[in-house]
Amino acid sequence: MDYTHTDCSGGGGLCNLHGGKLTWEGEQCQDPEAKLQNPARCWQSTLEKAEAICNRHSDCVGVTRDNGGYEPRGGSPAYNPAAHEMWLKEIAGSCKLPVKGRNIGKHSLLVGELKNGTAASCCDWCKQTAACRAFTWLPEPISNCILKNDTQDVGPCGHGYEECISAYGNPPPPAPPSPGKSNWAVIVAGSSGYGNYRHQADACHAYQIMKAKGVPESNIILMAVDDVANDYYNPFKGKLFNKPTAAGVPGKDVYQGCNIDYKGGDVTPENFVKVLTGTGNGKVLKSTSADNVFVNFVDHGGVGLIGFPRSVMHKADLQGALQTMKEKEMFKRLVFYLEACESGSMFDGVNIPGVYALTAANPRESSWGTYCMPNDMVNGKHIGSCLGDEFSVHWMEDLDMESDSLETLEKQFKLVKTETGKSHVTQYSDLSFTNERISDFVGKGAGLSLRPTAASVQTAASSISVRELHLHNLYQTYHLASTSSERLAAGQALQAQLAEQQATEATFRRIAELSYPGDKEKQMAVRRLQESPENPTCEKDAHMAVRRSCSGKFDAGSGFAMQFQRVIVNICADVRRGLSLDLTAIARQACSDDTVLLV
Repeated sequence: MDYTHTDCSGGGGLCNLHGGKLTWEGEQCQDPEAKLQNPARCWQSTLEKAEAICNRHSDCVGVTRDNGGYEPRGGSPAYNPAAHEMWLKEIAGSCKLPVKGRNIGKHSLLVGELKNGTAASCCDWCKQTAACRAFTWLPEPISNCILKNDTQDVGPCGHGYEECISAYGNPPPPAPPSPGKSNWAVIVAGSSGYGNYRHQADACHAYQIMKAKGVPESNIILMAVDDVANDYYNPFKGKLFNKPTAAGVPGKDVYQGCNIDYKGGDVTPENFVKVLTGTGNGKVLKSTSADNVFVNFVDHGGVGLIGFPRSVMHKADLQGALQTMKEKEMFKRLVFYLEACESGSMFDGVNIPGVYALTAANPRESSWGTYCMPNDMVNGKHIGSCLGDEFSVHWMEDLDMESDSLETLEKQFKLVKTETGKSHVTQYSDLSFTNERISDFVGKGAGLSLRPTAASVQTAASSISVRELHLHNLYQTYHLASTSSERLAAGQALQAQLAEQQATEATFRRIAELSYPGDKEKQMAVRRLQESPENPTCEKDAHMAVRRSCSGKFDAGSGFAMQFQRVIVNICADVRRGLSLDLTAIARQACSDDTVLLV
């Protein structure tokens, strides 16, 4: 069996196989020479051992390498920062991201019987058909090749067709430039992982609003890792919900028709800048000075930073991108809605003519998740994560029900500010055009016309600070467990998260100690001061040093850990004033504990 190798050790890429089998009947999954042992996993000490197991099982898709070793797995290629390499069975010729047992593509383009054919020959036919975006191969006795003109994952192939194979075909042609005055939108969910369900639900909800209100899909650019809808823990595979409903009420799936342009390892700050400034090779803004642009970003944040799966964007980089857009005359007006902790710090002091920003929080506070456990139920099932973010839910639910196209930016600001009681929604930059209609930026159509559902809970009652959110959801999972095994698993996860958070706080205390040795007063002050993020290189480099060196202990890009970026900003302010120290080296030293936790 041949395998295609993908190396993600340098950052980015899809090197995880998610949502499939992890153990294999009749195999010795507890390799005594593997780095980690777990009866629920099948880590092997060598690639050869893992491939041998994978070759003996048709539902094994490939092998991944993480800190535990080499692991044969089922499932679909996905992003995970813990996965370093992947070897994927070549089951579909040269076509990308092959997956077994799932139906990729909702709309059939052509159907043909290929006698003595294979998934590889189906791939060849797809490659020769310009409009083919994906295909599904049904093996003997049917031997059908179904070409599709889209890449939507529509679920399992169905009873009797479990051995089907699907893969991606030709990329879509670039969208032509939009003539005249148009609306453009850029939407980004910067996080990954099921614990951040709400970010991708927010982003897809925003996408659905733009589309429903008449913004052409060719003018909407969406970035999202896309690892949540089909996550193993999602009780509604292939669906995302941004609002709870009562038992018996299906809820609104915002994932269906949510067409993501940049997935997995392509969700980076560098690509975000290219999209904004119209310089990338993929789908980018082609807006003109006559067009209005709407930008919506949702993820974790810290002072002067917003998060991405493997890195961060500094305030200076975002401001530089917006300034470049202004100089290139890429908008008449630009509206930027930012959902992140300390999101106000990204625009504090920024004043670019024609750019209006609305942030979920001021520069010194957390933003809040909402519809969190136990108020996360859709049609009688717990999602197991918060469904949305408080600020984002409020502005989007307003537009869902808004039939008055006369609503202005200022009116929505006042409404959302009043409804978002846990943080301070704040306006920044150019406030001279807040009397303009919001429909000038999100489209003038009727929208989704959603009405409150029977289980519509008050967001304030179900909102949790992002800093506490992960711990809260894990405790609720433990509290709601119905069996002993569920409680034990939830308890272990809760203890692991507590240990990770304690390691996080201890590391940043250690950074303060190493930066000001012997000066207890200064060490305490640097953990409490509120300096402005004005030293981009120092602040970003130090964060990335912690992120890389402490990756075995905790995720420095998590909602909990990002609050301690305040310590880095305060030390970098002293460096800017003349303090002589190598903060990246100090960060690495503070992370030098040999304990490794694989999460």
